[in-house]
Amino acid sequence: MKKLLTTLSILLTFSMAYCQSEVENHEAIDMAKLRCTYQFSYQMDSTNSKRLRHEKMVLLIGEKCSKYKSYNSIITDSLIRDFDKRGIPPQIVVSDMSIFPKTKFNHQIFKNDPKGSMSVFDRVFKDKFVYNEPLDLFKWEVSSDTAKISGYNCQKATTSYRGRNYEAWFTTEIPFSEGPYKFNGLPGLIVKIADTKKHYVFELISATKPPVGTLIYLPTYPKTICSSREGFRKAKNDAKQDVIRRLEDMGGHFENPEDRKRAKERAMAKARRTNNPIELM
Repeated sequence: MKKLLTTLSILLTFSMAYCQSEVENHEAIDMAKLRCTYQFSYQMDSTNSKRLRHEKMVLLIGEKCSKYKSYNSIITDSLIRDFDKRGIPPQIVVSDMSIFPKTKFNHQIFKNDPKGSMSVFDRVFKDKFVYNEPLDLFKWEVSSDTAKISGYNCQKATTSYRGRNYEAWFTTEIPFSEGPYKFNGLPGLIVKIADTKKHYVFELISATKPPVGTLIYLPTYPKTICSSREGFRKAKNDAKQDVIRRLEDMGGHFENPEDRKRAKERAMAKARRTNNPIELM
């Protein structure tokens, strides 16, 4: 039990430090004109269709760029700012991490920043990464099929991306060439998009005008590793294969080799159950 508590303490302290960094290191780059909230359903284990998970994601659309991020991460940022304003020490906050909503997604995606490209910020344990991709990643085929989805008149389009085939429904009633995750490039907002196996599904819950003065912030983390998409994926896969060593690098420890062996076996079993990433290649 002592070993478990020590490891959990390391993880909680790291999580709190990361959240603090999220709030303190940022730069305003645009003013938000529209806030879109999506229900995101996903199947991390391709062999278990009953293990479907759900999380809300937020797309902030500005005049020049957009930002996509987990709703729970946004709530956590807000709580951290509030604690900071009230002068509550991080050591006290970290003693009860249950007050922070959990998220499985730490990435932030900025479309058209830099201009004509998208920036993806993510992390592997304590290491922060950023990589750029072209904005025009998708070759869409727009069909004549129409449907009413989430209260909007929509039209169907299809595309393929990184090993998956997608069916999207967009609306010209919201004239932004935007969508959740990296998706963009249609003549209107993507209201719903799913791969043909329904392993990854995004559906618009709401599209509202944000409060006046809502800014889109770009992270400015110190020691961010500028990488390529391939470099980031390699770092993530390498860390996944040796989770225990990474925990020990962060200060965790095990009382004896047998405890370490069991912890590694559990970590590897969990890794085998997360075999279905949104980008397959």
